Amino acid sequence: MLGLLGALLVAGALVGGFAARSVMARINRINALADHVAEGQLDARLPGPRSDDEFGLLETHVQAMLDRIRNLNRATYRLSDIIAHELRTPLNRMLQKLGWIEGQDNLTAELKTEMRQAICMFDPLLDISRAEAGQGTGGGLVPVDLSVVTTEMWELYQPLAEDKGLLAGATIDPGLGVLSDRNLIAQMLANLLDNAIKWCTAGDRHLMRVADTGPGLPGAMRGEAFARFVRAERDRALPGHGLGLALVRAIAARHGAQLSMPGGSGFTLEILWPRLQQSG
Repeated sequence: MLGLLGALLVAGALVGGFAARSVMARINRINALADHVAEGQLDARLPGPRSDDEFGLLETHVQAMLDRIRNLNRATYRLSDIIAHELRTPLNRMLQKLGWIEGQDNLTAELKTEMRQAICMFDPLLDISRAEAGQGTGGGLVPVDLSVVTTEMWELYQPLAEDKGLLAGATIDPGLGVLSDRNLIAQMLANLLDNAIKWCTAGDRHLMRVADTGPGLPGAMRGEAFARFVRAERDRALPGHGLGLALVRAIAARHGAQLSMPGGSGFTLEILWPRLQQSG
């Protein structure tokens, strides 16, 4: 009886292990599909035939849901393309006809400005549709030096930032080759830099940076560097109580300043101080 019981336990363990591996394999199969979809690959599908059990039914529902989402997205993209194409043409014609109106220069000038703004809105809509239409296909992409494109765009926008009184800087590593559409990369950078310059206010805060060339903080300590009595094991033999950075944080908070610790060699601490607003 003991032998039979042992055999049953071994058999049960083998069957349970096989069943668990089978279930996990089916779950991992669906999780892999979910990962592809999360990366933007809406055309991703589960390979191979589906079984007749509950997992097969779940896969069928997931596939149908993805088909529906893909079709809705395509319909949305087509609709935006149609709207942009169909409305831009009559607006351009109306803009030309406004030049024929005489005696109401101020009114026609205002109308022309508003119509040009509306026409300009359609260009990014078309660009978005074109970019999304080629997403994940790799078609039309060629080797591009990302460093060169970024440098050119930075040189174009840096004077605008300086004219606004911003302290602007860029660190661009050389020789960064990518497979891309050069025009789209330039357009993306133009939007990002223009947005940054538009919304960044000159002189909101004063930056104080203190850096040294020492060993820096251990990686495990970065999350609790400003806590009280926290010291690295290597520093136990040195005098101190682990209260220095805690005091720094308290003083900074008292003045409404923000602390940050950029990465890199050594130890670097940055403090953003609120700027004193001059009256009058």
